[in-house]
Amino acid sequence: GCNGDGDSVDDTPPEASPAYDCNLLRDTCPGGGTDPVKNFMDYSPDACMEEFTPGQILRMKAQWEEYRDEGTSSPTPSPVTPAPVGPTICYEFKLELRTDGYGSETSWEITNSNNNVVAVSEDSYGNNE
Repeated sequence: GCNGDGDSVDDTPPEASPAYDCNLLRDTCPGGGTDPVKNFMDYSPDACMEEFTPGQILRMKAQWEEYRDEGTSSPTPSPVTPAPVGPTICYEFKLELRTDGYGSETSWEITNSNNNVVAVSEDSYGNNE
């Protein structure tokens, strides 16, 4: 809430309620700045999350050193960027499902962007009644 301790890290902006969308202008607590919808500790969709506050990073490092450090290196302060992958190939297709209310008469057909049939059901599908 706006008047509580939140995550108990001083630099995390307060918010009245969890954010379940990516509205970067969301501001539910007056005077506290916009809600932390890009913060990993919020309830925003994963696509929105991309940061921790500096205070959250310090807390994570302190917890790591207290409970996990056994001569290993500290955790990275932010998510590691995945290695680039090859070009993305996208295919457009259409799936047509035909049914008239009887399962035994259901069939399907997949066509590509040139309207060429690339796959079709060989048999009717259904409950074999």
